[in-house]
Amino acid sequence: MLYDHWQDGTRAILDRMLHHAYFISMRGDSYRLKERKAVWLYQFPAARSKGPEP
Repeated sequence: MLYDHWQDGTRAILDRMLHHAYFISMRGDSYRLKERKAVWLYQFPAARSKGPEP
């Protein structure tokens, strides 16, 4: 295919860039996810958790 050499080149570039990279595992929601949840809860107020019933 015409684009096969692009895939090989992209793979090689990423390999060179990430060879000495440090990967940091982060927990919790991202700001983007928090904002999306807030918008969703605003649009659908019935979806809010009311907590456990006594």
